[in-house]
Amino acid sequence: MPRRGRPRHPGLLTPAEERVLEELRRGGTNAEIAVRLGLSPETVKTHIARMLSKLGLEDRHELALWRPESERNRLRALLAIPIALGSFARPLVWAGAGLAGAAGIAGVGILIAVLVADGDQPPTVPLVSTPVAQATPSPSATPPPSVTGTPAGYVLTVTEGEGGSVTVSPAARDDGTYAPGTVVTLSAAADKGYDFSAWEGLPEGATVTAGPAATTTTSGTETSKASFTVTAPVAVAASFRVESTPYNLHTTGTVTAAGSYAFLSDVSDLKSVVEWPRTDVPAGLLIHMLDAGSTSRAAYYGTISVGDRVDLWRGHRCFIRFKVVEVRPDPGGTPARKLFGVDYVGSDVTGCDGPELTDVLQPVAFHWRQPPWLVGADGVREVFEEPVPGPGRYRLDDGLIVTIPAGMRIRASGFYDGGWFMNLRDVESGSSLAFNEAGEEAGRKIIEPASGSSGDAEADATRRDVSDLFDQIVASVEVE
Repeated sequence: MPRRGRPRHPGLLTPAEERVLEELRRGGTNAEIAVRLGLSPETVKTHIARMLSKLGLEDRHELALWRPESERNRLRALLAIPIALGSFARPLVWAGAGLAGAAGIAGVGILIAVLVADGDQPPTVPLVSTPVAQATPSPSATPPPSVTGTPAGYVLTVTEGEGGSVTVSPAARDDGTYAPGTVVTLSAAADKGYDFSAWEGLPEGATVTAGPAATTTTSGTETSKASFTVTAPVAVAASFRVESTPYNLHTTGTVTAAGSYAFLSDVSDLKSVVEWPRTDVPAGLLIHMLDAGSTSRAAYYGTISVGDRVDLWRGHRCFIRFKVVEVRPDPGGTPARKLFGVDYVGSDVTGCDGPELTDVLQPVAFHWRQPPWLVGADGVREVFEEPVPGPGRYRLDDGLIVTIPAGMRIRASGFYDGGWFMNLRDVESGSSLAFNEAGEEAGRKIIEPASGSSGDAEADATRRDVSDLFDQIVASVEVE
């Protein structure tokens, strides 16, 4: 009678996980693997996490080196056959012990020869280094190192932080390893609005080349290169930081000192200074080319374009955000200054511990950003005041992440009502959904579309159920 149900020896990994594992052995970051397989980086990350958990492994390096136990067990089973034959022949030992022993030794040699021909182990690993006849197998004996082998190369694992990417040259071999002695170069490139920060995990003797923080390319990115010789497994991480230009003097007079800046009510009038940029909404930003450390930022400011955002940042949850709507010609005369037309986006002053001062030295920083802003390697994006589209995962506030479904554009804002709440408003319908600090739904307001047919059959067929979309958002909440 045929056996029904699950197979007795199901594979440890799914076909999708096996494909990801194969690409991991070839080398590369999650993003590079995702491109090769036509997946998202988040999907690749999920597959790797599941494999690590399923196999009880610690990191990507161990995962890349892992091989199914069945490959080793097959060899052990083959080596055990002559032992079993020897046990079966014990009652006849007085009749032909010498002949049986010789036959058993010959059997081991034949089986190993068959195993070599069958290609069970990678061809780069020698299977026999000493005559097998010199050793007598026993049930507890472990295969000699020459049989199980060790990797003929080493795995390189690279982790990219928020705000940049890393390329590896040369690429790993087909098995995901590098031959000992290979010279590898890692090239880190910061995204626009970010600086390269640091390498972690480089082996001893690595050579690092990086320009000063004030130097940028015409595309607004910073690069760093690290080269080293592969002599062992390596796990390297590259980190990036938000492009930040330090200033210290918000002036109501003329922008003449290094580190000074002013907001203008009229971008065409350099004397139309706004004293409080959060209440008297400015139309322009006039900024000295030298920052508070007297470092020229001219090269970077030359990369700023319409649509970029800039935060006047004084600390955590203490900033004002503007959108660049115009890049004006540099004002003439001395000193060198930069002029941008800006629109007010919003502010968060819950972390401010005092008013912004004018004509007094007070450390601030300008954070330059280009939307959408990736907040983490997992693809979570920042949302603040401005509408954001679905599908996508967004960080609403400290420790609160939601997934916006396809077909929605959401505007998020915070408010205080005996506690801190986040409000999500569907741009199309005006419906809103609120969460408390614990990530629990605090209420919703659904604005139903006009009843009846709109006269547009296609539009009626695709009319959204906002309540259902809100349910999806509530179910997606992650509290960090």
